[in-house]
Amino acid sequence: MRERLIEAATLEFTEHGFEAASTRSIAARAEAHQPQINYHFSSKEELWRACVDRIMAEFDAAFDDVPTGTPREAVVGTIRTLVHLLARRPELGRLMLLEGTHDSERLQWIVEHHLAKRQATMVQLWQRALDDGAVVEVDPALVNYVLVGAAAFLYTNASEARRLGLDPDDPDLVEEHADTLVRLFVRDP
Repeated sequence: MRERLIEAATLEFTEHGFEAASTRSIAARAEAHQPQINYHFSSKEELWRACVDRIMAEFDAAFDDVPTGTPREAVVGTIRTLVHLLARRPELGRLMLLEGTHDSERLQWIVEHHLAKRQATMVQLWQRALDDGAVVEVDPALVNYVLVGAAAFLYTNASEARRLGLDPDDPDLVEEHADTLVRLFVRDP
């Protein structure tokens, strides 16, 4: 039941934001009774944190198989993994769009518990790739925003993309998206 509540809450929080998400709607999505939320989580905030922790754990697990050979291979693997992950879990991009637009205790918590270390890892990876001549010149401090923005927007705005004739669920489109970003950011060997 706990996992169903987390999944339902993730959808609710990423569709409506923390403030507008209701525990009644979360319970309905999970096909649960509202008191079951209180049984598993001491507060709406704790449930929200469990959702963020789960998304970030999926994020980390997806990157476990990224090649660690040359800086070029690591960047290509990172870009491809990022696109495929965000296509599969657009909630990650939506969550950050909702939470990142204004300073809050929730944003501070995400940064401290999840984003700061990921940003540092990306900066180090990009700097190694820059030093190796494997990637185009992008300031390592900005690359995380550039890549995540380019990788996420198609999936966070899937409804818009569909109205414009693209199918973000099409595996061929996801692969072309990943290929495009690799061509944009990674130099030929």
